[in-house]
Amino acid sequence: MALIQKRQTQANRAPSAQRFKYQARSAEEVKARANRSIGSRESYIIPEVDFFTPKAGDNNIRILPPTFEGARHYGIDLHLHYGIGPDRSAFLCLDKMRAEACPICEERTNAATEGEEDLAKALRPKQRVLVWVINRSEEGKGPLAWSMPAGLDKDIVNCSIDKSTGEILSVDDPSDKGFDIAFKREGMDERTKYTGIQVARRASPLSDDADQADKWLAFIAEHPLDSLLTFREYDFIKAAYAGTTVEDKTAAAPAAKVPTRRAAAPDPHPDSRAAAAAQDLKEDTPTWDQVRAMTEDELEELIGDFQLDVSKENFKSEVQVQDWVCAQLEIVPPAPAAKAGSWKDRLKNLKK
Repeated sequence: MALIQKRQTQANRAPSAQRFKYQARSAEEVKARANRSIGSRESYIIPEVDFFTPKAGDNNIRILPPTFEGARHYGIDLHLHYGIGPDRSAFLCLDKMRAEACPICEERTNAATEGEEDLAKALRPKQRVLVWVINRSEEGKGPLAWSMPAGLDKDIVNCSIDKSTGEILSVDDPSDKGFDIAFKREGMDERTKYTGIQVARRASPLSDDADQADKWLAFIAEHPLDSLLTFREYDFIKAAYAGTTVEDKTAAAPAAKVPTRRAAAPDPHPDSRAAAAAQDLKEDTPTWDQVRAMTEDELEELIGDFQLDVSKENFKSEVQVQDWVCAQLEIVPPAPAAKAGSWKDRLKNLKK
């Protein structure tokens, strides 16, 4: 009884709806709150964007056409440094994306020079492709930004080519000549795999509702992919890697953990960036034995990192891929070890 009385007393004290003025938030404010980063982790995409996250199992999407200037593909190629600093942030590579000095690439060069191969590999920029998509299972959300793996993008492109006729299927055509894409997502985080990539057998319009399709296309025209990117300044990225802070003067246009360096190395001379980049590429080239030990997924990642053109190749085994990669990167097999002495001398040594 006491509990009920207490509730009634509080209810009597509650302000009436007439005296209380509710302040509604705009849709933009709600979206910004929903998409904001938790903690201090940095993102390379502006927070106002709604993202597409493939669900485990079957997915069905429609890729939207590009609306950025000079587009030659439906997406934008990205080069990203993941898991940077204590907050495991992601940054666009200033070297690959803007041909500017990149502190993470410099750290990677230093790590390779000092023999810290695991760290050098962790700091290597990863390739992604940013696209606008419609998630067929949630069309009400409208266009969603998706930073898809470069390997998946390549698989979609390959599935868009008729192997017998060479005809190209324009999967991103918003008219009734476009195609939906189906695939499966397996695993999580670093073990995520995309399998069963299929282009729909029949072309279909972007939407059966012409007005809805026009709204989607108008939205991506007002928000081209290149306007979604956030580039951070050199000093800001360097401070994030070191776990410190610095004022960010950048105008804004789950990741693998990266180990920290055991010992800080001096920055390279400012006039040697080109030489450092060349040295970086040389240090990153695997040996013959390393290529021979690579799996198909590792070979695919290596091909992407060195931007090798495999469009005209038709491999039938991992060995063929390994041979081709070694030929393209001019990797030669190690020379056989010199045999000391005659066979009689070696036989004597074996009997000792």
